[in-house]
Amino acid sequence: MANKSEIGSGTFEGEVYYSSTMPKGKKDDWPFKYDRELEKTMGSARTADNDSLKAIQKTLISMKLLEPGQDDGYYGNRTKGAVKRYLLNTQPSMFDAIKESDFNIFK
Repeated sequence: MANKSEIGSGTFEGEVYYSSTMPKGKKDDWPFKYDRELEKTMGSARTADNDSLKAIQKTLISMKLLEPGQDDGYYGNRTKGAVKRYLLNTQPSMFDAIKESDFNIFK
């Protein structure tokens, strides 16, 4: 694992973490589509065990929301902020939300 001083540093804006590999951009620059399973996985990060959290961190690294070397299995501020960034920016479309709600007219 990389030494903490070797790991790139991003910035925080409130509780949201912006990695050096994917800094804050324009609103329309978000490259990820809504994925229900990934949203569930990210939502469970706070209570995940070390191995599961490392897998989530590796996913965040592959998405460039965390810097390489930050997969330590610790739910610290950077991981928390990267998860928050993902969850805030990747929302279901109105169609997906209706489809999954109790008011689903398509059932």
